[in-house]
Amino acid sequence: MTNNFKIIFEKIIQYIKENIWIVFVSLFIVQSLLAIRFGMKVPWGGDEWFSYKHFTIMAYPFSVLTSVIKGLVGEVNPQNYIIYRQQGLLWSLIVYLFLYKVHTRSKNTYLTEIALFLTIFISLNPYFLETSQFFRYYQLYIAVSIVITFGIIKYDEIYTQKRIWFLLLLFSSLLIHLFIFIQLSIYIALKELFRLSNKAIVKIIIISIVGLMVIIPNLANILTWSYHSLFPMYEYDFPEIHRGYSLSTLLKPFIIIYTFMFSRKIHPFSFPFLDICFIIAGLGILYGIFIIIKENGKLKTPLLFSVLSPLFISILIIEPISLPMMTQISPQHIIFLFPWLGIIMYEIWKKLFFGKIISILFFSGLIYASILQQKLEFVDWNKIQNVIGSEKTAVISDAPGTCEFFLQNKVTWFQYTEKIENIINASDTISLTMTNWKNYQIIDSLQFWHNPKGSKDEYQSIKGIIKMLENNKFSLINGYSFFPIHSYTFAKDSDGATLEPWFFDIKYRDLKLPILIDNNQIIGFEKIEYGEQIEVDSSYYYFIQTIKPVIKSPVIQITNNNTNSKYTLDDESDTYRSNFCRSINNDKIAYTFNKKPLVSNSMKYPGSIFNSEGRIFKCNILKNKYSIKVISNKINLFVAIINDSKIK
Repeated sequence: MTNNFKIIFEKIIQYIKENIWIVFVSLFIVQSLLAIRFGMKVPWGGDEWFSYKHFTIMAYPFSVLTSVIKGLVGEVNPQNYIIYRQQGLLWSLIVYLFLYKVHTRSKNTYLTEIALFLTIFISLNPYFLETSQFFRYYQLYIAVSIVITFGIIKYDEIYTQKRIWFLLLLFSSLLIHLFIFIQLSIYIALKELFRLSNKAIVKIIIISIVGLMVIIPNLANILTWSYHSLFPMYEYDFPEIHRGYSLSTLLKPFIIIYTFMFSRKIHPFSFPFLDICFIIAGLGILYGIFIIIKENGKLKTPLLFSVLSPLFISILIIEPISLPMMTQISPQHIIFLFPWLGIIMYEIWKKLFFGKIISILFFSGLIYASILQQKLEFVDWNKIQNVIGSEKTAVISDAPGTCEFFLQNKVTWFQYTEKIENIINASDTISLTMTNWKNYQIIDSLQFWHNPKGSKDEYQSIKGIIKMLENNKFSLINGYSFFPIHSYTFAKDSDGATLEPWFFDIKYRDLKLPILIDNNQIIGFEKIEYGEQIEVDSSYYYFIQTIKPVIKSPVIQITNNNTNSKYTLDDESDTYRSNFCRSINNDKIAYTFNKKPLVSNSMKYPGSIFNSEGRIFKCNILKNKYSIKVISNKINLFVAIINDSKIK
């Protein structure tokens, strides 16, 4: 029986080798089906609008194909945007076809093996799948990076003979992405440098040092002039401050690699197995780089340095010295690194004693992340439409284009003050739908680098709208929150809560509304600050945010029948909860949510990078009506708003 099984298995393997196209086709079909399924869950928005509206020289083939799609299917809408996204699958198909051709037709055994290995890598990779379903040039970027990488590896030894082709490739790369141009520039520069004599090399080094001595002291002025010259449409006065260094600056290269392995939506410290896979694979990658540098093989130092140099220059030099409004480096900007993950893992597989174990663990992480990816939830615009109610309800928003795309309602920009005032005066129902958390919080320039003015004006605009609603006797009747989107519906002279809903920020981004507790539907929270007092009936749902974790003095005063009782915060050991989800009186936990880690180059808060359990508490001190007052300037109290307009 065992022999028969062995014979059958060997025949299957032999058949696959002889018909390897079946493997390539199967992998592409399976990934494409998963990609389309994923893409149908993700709402259209963000930079996809920029890709749709602007024909750009960078990523020129993407823009050309976009124009063709527009001509074939018409203007983008909620029914056809998934068609626009499949441009990503077209570039994916080109990648698969290219790797298949290399594997089957190349006479270089090394390249054929890498091609097959890289095919398996991209087919299991959740980041590759994710980028295929985002209407941006990223999949084109990956495709070109893979082709260029294979081309350089193949022709590296005969660079001198192919010099003219490398130069043509260099200038053509400007039609794809600036960082590919930088990568090729460094590679060509290194190859040309190695052809020179030692005396010439010394002269170039001296000239470079002198040039840097002139440039560095005048860097701020150079950056300012360059930015205003290149992007005059964004020009206005801003402080000439540099971004500077932080711990996140040093961690960013690792975060980028983590993203390339497990996708943008799955963050470090969220899943222990993925963290283990990343650490072990990361150590293997570092050793793999050492092997490539040490050996005088196909992957020579100039090629490797042309990949690593832009990474560290962009993150450790360019970004720290960047001025406000300049784009911060993200994984999608340096996608030229992506194929190197597969190449280095192949080196590990072939040359390390434990290479196959590391590689198997690496691929196991990709598969697990892909499974998690398919389970991800996204904002549901159908639910937002239900919260808004009638299509006649006026919507006020910071993203009128996106709202008009998904909703049937008329939408007004939230900073058109006079127009909004007229709408509120003439309406019985109003929806306030905000999509960008940077608008409804006061954020400084370091946190909001794209806008050096910060977000004070935007925040004041929203506060003004809330005030107008209150003055016109509007009450909250429904709400939906899926960070960063908050959609609140107000009705005039209703029996709903007269409370102002709180637009919660990134610290609570994993809290989704509405939620059901004890058959009470919570549609929002009211923020109670120092000195403020509210009336409640019996029990209520709440949590407390503190300025610092340890507060010994009383923070809450409860008054009933002229009797005042003061309460201190309950002890809390968890770093996150000790600041953001506190309680009093050992109150019962009524609801919990998983606070996932935050990985950001600018944002941070206590406990941000670790998993925590967010909590909402139920206070049931008295059975009749009483008042609650915040008596400490070190806390804010957040009280749940119930959809029946009463706090039970």
